[in-house]
Amino acid sequence: MTKPLHGLAYHLCRVTASDAHLLGLQRDLIEAWLASDAAVRTAERYVRWRSVDADPAEICNEAWVRLNGSLKRRDSPLPAVTTTDDAAAYCARVIDNLVRDRRRAAHRRRIDPLDDFQELATGTGVSTSEERVLDRMLIEQLLHVVADMGTRTARCEGCPRAVVVATALEVVHMVLAGDEGGPRGREWMDQLIHTALARVDSAERTERAWDKRKSRCGRCVVELLGAAMAEVTGGVDER
Repeated sequence: MTKPLHGLAYHLCRVTASDAHLLGLQRDLIEAWLASDAAVRTAERYVRWRSVDADPAEICNEAWVRLNGSLKRRDSPLPAVTTTDDAAAYCARVIDNLVRDRRRAAHRRRIDPLDDFQELATGTGVSTSEERVLDRMLIEQLLHVVADMGTRTARCEGCPRAVVVATALEVVHMVLAGDEGGPRGREWMDQLIHTALARVDSAERTERAWDKRKSRCGRCVVELLGAAMAEVTGGVDER
């Protein structure tokens, strides 16, 4: 990516040429913009907004590799890229999608889907009042996301969907209420889920049946909370 951007400010809507030639001009325009400082600044913003550990310049290079491959497979020009501004907007969308992909990949590599939620619930790394306010706002947002995702995705072999959703919501409410429940580690989180499940589903059972219910539904609650946390922190892909 070496061509100067100022020398490629084509207005393709005014050019009369073959499709192949127009496509070549678009390719040059996109290549030049992705090599510019503006592209790196755009990638920096998306990396910061999505809280992704990535080099903005590397993201721009990856965007060029992806777009160059896509353009080589086309036999007609892109309909929405006729100016430098069009190219910038088009490339920015690709950069955002790449950053989102990085965010999702990082989340999938985590062994425990409750990592993010547990960190939020326990206040790990929070040292200022402003951070505590932001965390509380995020937890409140989780209430809406859990309720919405629960109606669309919650499944459980051990208990009804309504129980899974209600238990997940109860867990979030307990965190908002400041329920201590002992040292705030993974055991605390497990106990929090089991306490919430008992509040939601109070039917009488044998101890063995109750242990099975906690195990089965507890896993489903963990998955729902983890998925909701991923949506809140990672955004929704609008490609």
